[in-house]
Amino acid sequence: MQLLKQSKIKMKKLVIHIALILFFSINCFCQLDKAAILDKKIKSIKQITYQNADSAAKDIVQIIYGIRGNDSLELYNGVLSFKYVGEFDDKGRLSQLVRYDEKEEEDERHIYKYNPEGSYSIEIIAQDSGTVHFEKYDKRNLLMEEVTEFGRAVYQRDASGKIEKIFFTEEHKKTEVIDVYYYDKNGILVNGKNKTKGGKAMYIRNNDNGLIGEMKIVSEEEADKEQGETTLFEYEFYK
Repeated sequence: MQLLKQSKIKMKKLVIHIALILFFSINCFCQLDKAAILDKKIKSIKQITYQNADSAAKDIVQIIYGIRGNDSLELYNGVLSFKYVGEFDDKGRLSQLVRYDEKEEEDERHIYKYNPEGSYSIEIIAQDSGTVHFEKYDKRNLLMEEVTEFGRAVYQRDASGKIEKIFFTEEHKKTEVIDVYYYDKNGILVNGKNKTKGGKAMYIRNNDNGLIGEMKIVSEEEADKEQGETTLFEYEFYK
């Protein structure tokens, strides 16, 4: 049961992560988990997800950020699941981000390594599994590459930092485009499409603050957009 809960939390956090990537990188903000959050003075992001317009049966994941944007808390349906605590080097840069579970036991450590030209990488090390995730960012703090047990993803961006395509390579298989993103004439993301077999289409609605307010994901077979998965985003801000 606990493993199932953690798996759901990771999937829900992934949706938040995708939303942050899409919004913050599109608008050329800086580091996703720090500077971008600080720029908008975001205190909390609540993600409410339900299936097939059944809003009564929903999962709620909330991330509460510290004032500096490093430390954070994750709640799943109102219950604390993870706590992130930052550690810093002698230059004041985030060097490690330690994740603790609901029992206050360390279960992940995120190691930051900085390059002279400004780019950096993050290695995520799980207590029982070793390295489980690796990320590379450019000097603008935009995510450029991810490596997991499933393969390697590379983000293609335009000159302003907007994500255009995501390329994915599984071990011993050819590289293919898995996601393509589309923008309106003002450069605002309106939808995206997964290009794999049975892939999903994603539709975005922004709120008055210019942040993603709703994300709807439907399969190609679901012509009616009332079907599929809907995620609503609610925000709180520091004054």
